[in-house]
Amino acid sequence: MSDTGKYKKSVFERFLPFERQLRGFLQRRSMHVADAEDLTQEVFLRAFRASKKQEIENPKAFLFGVARNVMLADSAKKTRSIISSIEDLSSSSDFKEEISTEEDVESREKWRIFADATAELPPQCQKVFVLKKVYGFANKDIAIKLGISISTVEKHIASGLRRVRETMLKSGTEENNKQGNTVAIAVKSSQGKN
Repeated sequence: MSDTGKYKKSVFERFLPFERQLRGFLQRRSMHVADAEDLTQEVFLRAFRASKKQEIENPKAFLFGVARNVMLADSAKKTRSIISSIEDLSSSSDFKEEISTEEDVESREKWRIFADATAELPPQCQKVFVLKKVYGFANKDIAIKLGISISTVEKHIASGLRRVRETMLKSGTEENNKQGNTVAIAVKSSQGKN
C-alpha cells in the first residue's frame, strides 16, 4: 500500500469514531432524519477532501466545524428556496383568478401582503423570520443554524413581526385581528391552498 493510501485510510479511521456522535448532533438540529443523514455524508465528504490538502490535528473538532458550515450552507439554501416560493406565491396567478367567497378573497390578499412584506425584510432578518414563522424552528435552533446568538434571533423575529405587521396594518388587512397573529393567519391560509 502506498504512503498516500495509508494516510487516506488513517484519516478515514480518525474520522469514523465520531460518526455516531456527529449524526446525533445533526439530527438534533435537522427537521428530518433523512436531512441529518445527507448532512452527515456531506460532512464526511468535505472533511475527507480537506484532509487530502492539509493534516487534521483534531479530527473531532474539525468534523464538528465542518458540520456547522454544512448546516449553515444547507439552511441558507433552504431559506433561499422558501423566500423564492413566497415570492412566487405573491406573484402567482392563483391570486388573480376569480374567487367565489369574500373570505377567500380576504385570505389570499392577506397571504399576498404577508409574502410581499416578508420579501422586503433585510436578508438576515428574513431568514430568521421565515425559519421561525413558516417552519416553526425554535430560537436556539435558528441561532445554531445561522451562527448567531439567541438574542440576535429574538431581535430579528421582533423586527420581522413589527415590519410585517406594519405593512399589513397599512394595507388594512389587520383591522379585525387585534391579537397580533396576522402572520399565523396568513401562513395558515396559504397552507390550506396547497
